[in-house]
Amino acid sequence: MQHKPKASPIHWSAGILCKFAQTSVLAVFPVISHAEIVEYSYPAIPLSEGEAVFLQSGHPWFGPGEFPGSLRMVPSADGNWSLRLDVPGEIDLGATAIARDSSPGRIADVSNGRRLSGAPVGAVLEGPGTGAWPVAVTVVTDLPINELIARAEGGPPWEQVCPEPAAKVDGAWEFRFAVPRESVAWRGGLRIEMEGTAWPEGGALRLGATQALWIRHGQAFHYSPAAVPPSPPRQEGFTIVPSDRLLPGRRIRVLLPRGYDENGDRRYPVLYAEDGQNAFSPGGSFGSWDLDLIAMDLIARGEIPEVIVVAIDNSPARRREYMPAHVPNLGGAAGDYLAMLRDEAIPEIDRRFRILPGGKHRAHLGSSLGGILGWHAAAEFPGLFGTVVAMSPSFLLDREGCAAQAATVRASGVRLWIDSGTEGASRDGYEATMAIRDALLDAGWSLGRDFLHQTGPGQGHNEAAWRSRLPDALRWAYANPSSAE
Repeated sequence: MQHKPKASPIHWSAGILCKFAQTSVLAVFPVISHAEIVEYSYPAIPLSEGEAVFLQSGHPWFGPGEFPGSLRMVPSADGNWSLRLDVPGEIDLGATAIARDSSPGRIADVSNGRRLSGAPVGAVLEGPGTGAWPVAVTVVTDLPINELIARAEGGPPWEQVCPEPAAKVDGAWEFRFAVPRESVAWRGGLRIEMEGTAWPEGGALRLGATQALWIRHGQAFHYSPAAVPPSPPRQEGFTIVPSDRLLPGRRIRVLLPRGYDENGDRRYPVLYAEDGQNAFSPGGSFGSWDLDLIAMDLIARGEIPEVIVVAIDNSPARRREYMPAHVPNLGGAAGDYLAMLRDEAIPEIDRRFRILPGGKHRAHLGSSLGGILGWHAAAEFPGLFGTVVAMSPSFLLDREGCAAQAATVRASGVRLWIDSGTEGASRDGYEATMAIRDALLDAGWSLGRDFLHQTGPGQGHNEAAWRSRLPDALRWAYANPSSAE
């Protein structure tokens, strides 16, 4: 069976976008993307020493169809190979099997691979069946809309024309779509045209955790907004002095989303970011991720929910604080630092601001050593964060130790994003990050549901690279309904 790939209720999905010609309002109307869990299998075959069977596909969902982008299948005791994937929509991956030398020194070699005869067989383990999604789109505006046209991008052609409804309530028109699943690919989307103007001009956006957005004041909202424009995002800050005297005091920068002051009954998820000096624009000596600008733009466009961003400065003891104690010759005090977050910093944030309670509403964002810190948080402090975004994590410093923790991290219930570039002295840990990806698959993680692995071709180990991958990472982090408002 060539895959037409338990319905993950909200998934990294396509988005419905619109633009009003008169006001240049931008919005994303998310589509709930159902998926099927598919297990691919391939029979036992003779292999050379160090070789393993990998699954490869040229489908856009899968990423680049090069040998390094393939996924290592998991061997069983009888020599057969299998791999479980969570693929949004009904798409045919056209999967093929290849044999590759899986040793660390060769895993990134584009010439390392040979095609095998016969295709992997995919069996659907769980799935929602076939049919269309009822997608409700609510538009709140006083502008006249003669008709709305929706077109699919990234999948089989699909188009629907919706005339203006006969009546509106409190200035709102409601348009309903029945979008075929197969017409919305993972990296595709739906383009909405109103009054002859389409957005976006450069291609469809994607993602979301709700089915209805309200458009007012030039922004998109996941709730019905007030008649007056919201107050703009603003920053606050304070210094925390840990009770552990071995941990220096540090600045904590807090970005509050639009409308925070006037929406006194609203509580928010929190994103905790390490290396706070470089998180917000203009950043420190190493530059900036522009986390503040990117997050607030995604919020204004309706791509992620309103979220409070907490950027925690590092200290001169950064390496010691971010590195787990068990790493040979490099062991540090990550456990002490995370305990400080759990017992002091997070309670202080909860006291000062209106926060949604519980770890499922907290996400952790870190790069390099900050990325491996997030991994350690999931392994050793389960429940502290519901999502961990680890960008260019320093797995190469503890590849074997992190790989051995894959099952433990999975047991914590965390959703995980890992990525890397491909350039620089260490190729930005490209091979080590792929080794952890394979360890996650070996431990039963489902790629696309439990975790996501991405690569930035040509990118190095720096703020500019992390900034470029940050929008997709935030979309992934907040595609889960438990992390939304």
